[in-house]
Amino acid sequence: MNATQATQIRDYGKVPITRDEGLDIIRRVGYTRLNGNGGRRPINLCPDEQVISVAKRLYDEAIRYNEVKPSKEELRIMAEESALRIPDNTKIYRGFLLERLALDPTECDLGIGELEQQLCG
Repeated sequence: MNATQATQIRDYGKVPITRDEGLDIIRRVGYTRLNGNGGRRPINLCPDEQVISVAKRLYDEAIRYNEVKPSKEELRIMAEESALRIPDNTKIYRGFLLERLALDPTECDLGIGELEQQLCG
């Protein structure tokens, strides 16, 4: 299962409980046949129980897939948010270092690395 398929299944919004719901989920993944006692059969010839069981397994897998692996869009958003926080975190950390060294922020033009060296050295 890939991220697109997982997202399509999650967008379905509910656990399949009927044959039609099961077929809809199975088709979202692109399956046309299922394994059974008589070998691989077209999904429309499979028993209701098998269709629903496979669809529930796919739905569970899709939910777990997205919990473990964020989509590309989610990763992009997280990266953007992180990039926006870095300047704020840098200012906060620099302020912390200046406070620990009892230096006036308006009179000090040292960078973080230099402040760390003074604090540790």
